[in-house]
Amino acid sequence: MSDFIIAPAARSDLDEIWEYYAIEVKNPDAADRIIDDVFKGFHKLAETPGMGHFRSDLAAEPLRFWRVRSYSRGWDQLRTEDCGVLWEHLVLDTLIAARLPKIHFWRDKQQREVDFVVPRERDTADAIECKWNPQAFESRGLAAFRQQYPKGKNFVVSPLTSPSYERVQDGLKISFVSPGELRLAMA
Repeated sequence: MSDFIIAPAARSDLDEIWEYYAIEVKNPDAADRIIDDVFKGFHKLAETPGMGHFRSDLAAEPLRFWRVRSYSRGWDQLRTEDCGVLWEHLVLDTLIAARLPKIHFWRDKQQREVDFVVPRERDTADAIECKWNPQAFESRGLAAFRQQYPKGKNFVVSPLTSPSYERVQDGLKISFVSPGELRLAMA
């Protein structure tokens, strides 16, 4: 088994994660399980250093990213501000169910982002934004993405969109669809 060294800043982050779950959520067993999972991930990464993927859109350094575990924030009720994050996960599940070979996320250094990007043929990628309320959609991230990658379809996926419709916003043709309609479009 390979060894690894934990940087002081990373150790501090791990301590904060443990304290949050053990003290604020009042679940020290869950805190222990999370930290155990992180350390299992460290061991796995030490054994296979090439695991993960590069995210040059998030960091200028050649850092590899790899998710150890999904977690909730100790939610005991659904808050309005949580709907967007949960909706993104449901849309991601829809994309995974469509058996797409690759699903990416895009963010530039100005923090403009597109929730999901699905590469198609050469130089073409579909952009997918997830919005709980389609009326709240702003095209800033999508417009920045399309400046760099002009070819592909644009989707906004919302639970409040049925039937689907198209509109042009800031010069971009955008299809507003439900998850089921997105899955059909991705086929």
